[in-house]
Amino acid sequence: MRLKTVKNMRSSFSFMFAVSSFFLIVFSNFSAQAWVNPQADITLEGNKLYDKGNYDQALEKYGQALIELPDNLRLHFNMGNVAYKKEDYQQAEIHYNKTLNTDDLLLEAKADYNIGNCKFKQGRLKENTSPDKSIKLYREALDYYKRAIELDPDNKDAKFNHEFIEKYIKELASKSKPLEDQQDKEKQEQKQDQQQDQQKKERKEGSSEEDQKQGQEKKEEEQKQEGKEDS
Repeated sequence: MRLKTVKNMRSSFSFMFAVSSFFLIVFSNFSAQAWVNPQADITLEGNKLYDKGNYDQALEKYGQALIELPDNLRLHFNMGNVAYKKEDYQQAEIHYNKTLNTDDLLLEAKADYNIGNCKFKQGRLKENTSPDKSIKLYREALDYYKRAIELDPDNKDAKFNHEFIEKYIKELASKSKPLEDQQDKEKQEQKQDQQQDQQKKERKEGSSEEDQKQGQEKKEEEQKQEGKEDS
């Protein structure tokens, strides 16, 4: 069942349900021209291993085929799928980017969509520690979804993801602004406390120097008096 809208952006359950339902990789594992290329059998073996969840073994098969077919973009696409499944989103993105230089617009659209997913996943990992970087990654994801839609106007998942992230960025920004304001306030208060401590320290040091000066003057005066008495 396809969820058409996200009714409650503030609900973590609604958010996670939308992600698990729609931020899925395009698992279209391509074979390498079976009718002319003997490496197709190795690729098919990799696809079967992939379908069984044996991702490391699948990656090994794709790598073997890639040695003989270094320019086969579909193999890079498959390797990107494996990396994505292993939650290595940066490596997945590298493989998908290699498939963008193609005349196959459908393949390019799928790669753009998957890169958008990678950007989103990376953004989620940074959301609690680096909200600014997270939002930047979400905006980059929007660009890739937009490109996927341009190449494949019937891509409903890309449209959904694009609309969803646009709303989520606004929601995230609205939540992060009060936090940023509070952090700025705390920094300002901390700065003021440091300035006050520095002023107290300087006054104390100045007072100590004045006391030493007065003590020295008093000592010198006493020595003068003692000299007069002796004479």
